[in-house]
Amino acid sequence: MKKHYCGMAAKWAVCLSAAGALVILSGCSDPEPVRVYTIDRRVPEELQSTNRMLGAIIPQDGANWFVKLTGPETAVDSVAEDVRQFVADLQFEDGQPVLEWPDTWQQVSPGDGPFAPFAKALIDAEENQLALTLSRLGRRADWDADVNANVNRWRQQMGLEPLETRWAGAEPLDETAGDDPTTLWVDLVAEGDGGGGGRMTPPMFRPSQMAGAGRGGDTAASGGDADPHASMVPAPEAAESAAGEELQYDVPEGWTEGRRGGMRLATLHAGEGDEAVEVTFIRAGGDLRSNVQMWAGQVAGDAADAAMVDAVMESVDETTVAGQPARRMVITPPDSAESTDDKPAEAIDVVVVEPDAPRPLFIKMKGPAEAVAKQHDAMTQLLESVQLTSPE
Repeated sequence: MKKHYCGMAAKWAVCLSAAGALVILSGCSDPEPVRVYTIDRRVPEELQSTNRMLGAIIPQDGANWFVKLTGPETAVDSVAEDVRQFVADLQFEDGQPVLEWPDTWQQVSPGDGPFAPFAKALIDAEENQLALTLSRLGRRADWDADVNANVNRWRQQMGLEPLETRWAGAEPLDETAGDDPTTLWVDLVAEGDGGGGGRMTPPMFRPSQMAGAGRGGDTAASGGDADPHASMVPAPEAAESAAGEELQYDVPEGWTEGRRGGMRLATLHAGEGDEAVEVTFIRAGGDLRSNVQMWAGQVAGDAADAAMVDAVMESVDETTVAGQPARRMVITPPDSAESTDDKPAEAIDVVVVEPDAPRPLFIKMKGPAEAVAKQHDAMTQLLESVQLTSPE
């Protein structure tokens, strides 16, 4: 209970008598009345921030790739064209994105764990720092249903009602594209004063100095989705390490050297026409089963299933390459896979060197199934000649 006291201006009197002393206090005022204040809890209009989400769904063999960026609408507006151009220019090799970030974007660690995205970049925009993520999920056989499920999930995150229309409002990035699976563009604005969109990182807490601290070192909003996905994850230092690592091998007779660059440490070609195969050397990451699942999708498409992946995992051949432990497997198309005159059924003969390392070396031969089988011994010869030397 609040206590009330008389002020200094209060009148008081002291009466003394022969019989004793009597102190009489007078003039204490009544307690002041309780004052009630009404506080407006609404965010001032000038401080309100509606969130906007940009997203893309990019179909690849056996997988869909997702680009996503969320933040205050005014900030996203300032980078929207750059993000759209990044999606339009994104290229894939062997089912993996070849990441060439714009100069003003900063690649950071995507984090650890089953829900971590494949890659992540920070973008300065209108006094905010936004996080763009690139993630991978397996593809369903029904393309339209797959797209609707993912776009409506994003709509729910933004506080929007789901749509039953085709692609739930997503549109082809290329307006001339037909009905076949193609890159789709998603642009959502939350209802109300922000909806359920992602968070932003205030400028004073930008983690630019922490970007090199390893996985989990940055504190910006991930912008990713809490969905399990399997991916080969290149570490941020992969390109530098690849450039410094010395790779030596003997080119089998009749084989030729191909291009290098990007994720490719080396490329070899063998055979011609329907018997042509390509061998690539790539350092990447991801657990073995996830990569087998991806390769099975490249070989079998929609026919790839858990049983096929299990069969490949059971057939893994333990071996060594360059004195390091390695695992070799041959992924062949199922009987249901159809060959055509234009495109024969393909197979993959792949070796994962140091499979438990953060960035294993993938040596993969891909081509028509009969041609891959024909080059099996030459591939073995190549593997026996590989030497790896770390920079001093």
